[in-house]
Amino acid sequence: MSKPVPVVYILHGDDEYAINCFIDEIETRLGDPAAAMMNITRLDGRSLQLEELRSVVNAVPFLTRRRLVVLTHPRARLNSPAEREKFISLLEQIPQSTALILVENHPLTSERDKRRGEIHWLEAWAGGNKELAFVRVFHLPKGGAMGRWIQEQAQSTGGSFTPQAAVLLASLVGEDTRLVDQEIQKLLAYVNYMRPVEPEDVEKLTAVVAQGDIFAMVDALGNQDGKSAIGMLHRL
Repeated sequence: MSKPVPVVYILHGDDEYAINCFIDEIETRLGDPAAAMMNITRLDGRSLQLEELRSVVNAVPFLTRRRLVVLTHPRARLNSPAEREKFISLLEQIPQSTALILVENHPLTSERDKRRGEIHWLEAWAGGNKELAFVRVFHLPKGGAMGRWIQEQAQSTGGSFTPQAAVLLASLVGEDTRLVDQEIQKLLAYVNYMRPVEPEDVEKLTAVVAQGDIFAMVDALGNQDGKSAIGMLHRL
């Protein structure tokens, strides 16, 4: 007997690009793209009624084995223990023909809560229902981790970066993994995947990205976001 697949996927963390890539991968499993599009529903928890969600997750898939429901900000309107209990009850009744993806663009359990031994109620529920729920946290790679991420991302597409080039690219582009990936693909195309990307290649093709950070820094200052502005100034 085959192992049941999860019906609830809890994706959380500050790496929005990685979360979206994971969702794209699940979408490809639905089969034919035309049929898949008819079986994908995207909802926003900030404006969603619980009964509306119940209706959507219980709908029968059309021409595919499963249907996919992506719910961003799932906790936005769950402001009381009673509402959370209703939500959990709904999660436990989702049919196997539906995959519900819950997306939060920051970690559910903060580092401070972890140190206290506390865990977010949604993660706690998932931990007790491992056959129903899949949980993954997506952290932005920071510091030296971004250089390693660049090398791994390049290798996954058949190319390579020298360690020095990866560090330089990280210093110019920062922590935006979507933008970094775009630069990786551009640089790999430039060397035609025939040799590793060198620091000289990054300097030649990525300087404009660093210039773009000047305007982002000004925007951060205008929005009184001192932390972001100082980080951008440091990179420049």
